Amino acid sequence: MRRAQRTNRRAPVDGNRRTYLRAESEDTFIVIAHPDDEAMFMGPTIRSVTSARDAGSLHVLCLSTGDFDGLGNVRRTELPAAAAALGASPANVTVLDLPAFRDGPDEAWRPDAVGAAVWDHVRTRARPGAGVVLLTFDGAGVSGHPNHVSTYRGVVGLVRRRRGSDRGEGEEGGPEIRAYALVTVSPWRKFVGPAEVAVGSVAGVLSGGIGGLLQFLPGRSRQPAPKQPLPRRLYFFRLNPLPVWRAMAAHASQFVWYRRLFILFSRYTYVNTWREIE
Repeated sequence: MRRAQRTNRRAPVDGNRRTYLRAESEDTFIVIAHPDDEAMFMGPTIRSVTSARDAGSLHVLCLSTGDFDGLGNVRRTELPAAAAALGASPANVTVLDLPAFRDGPDEAWRPDAVGAAVWDHVRTRARPGAGVVLLTFDGAGVSGHPNHVSTYRGVVGLVRRRRGSDRGEGEEGGPEIRAYALVTVSPWRKFVGPAEVAVGSVAGVLSGGIGGLLQFLPGRSRQPAPKQPLPRRLYFFRLNPLPVWRAMAAHASQFVWYRRLFILFSRYTYVNTWREIE
């Protein structure tokens, strides 16, 4: 009983309207390092958000063109179609091409540069009066890629600076921001495909209570909900891998055999678990 009460304080349980997914007062920004990160790792989230509310409230910001193999100009043109396959609006897809963000396994991006780029994008694209939710990698970057880790560190720095501004200690103005990191799981869980839905469900019940799961099941209403406190953890489940497959296929330059296997067996095709960045 005590666990149920603690969960309800964080996130009211109502599988129909009172959920983050259906709260039209929030703009969601998916912040990734390379074109194809959205398909390989965040498909369930993008599909869930865009199916539950106006796709125009979701944005994809990619910090690099993915130019490590000299295909940056090709890869940047593939991303809008891939995002559309997941339900996002191609008009809300932005790919940066800056010297500070070169793609590569030996490239560590400066966190302050990442934070500044994300903030510049958010404050010009967020709707007036809307809160902002940033979704990005965690400190392990899912795959350990240093560009993923740098993206996380930049978002962490941005969130902390914005919270400092709320206390009168930093820069002022702009939308209120909350951020979540995509949880990296152990290798044995990473490639169990749809079975991870069951594993993730149990983990969700144990860590956050059943309420954290109920409110992110596909709902029946797109009616806007009143603004309310967001939960500390987010869970998105999708059993059909075809939209993610189509999104990855849109990245034709990257759709080699081992990535096809990855899409079929990766837990990130079916399950996304997010924790709030403090």
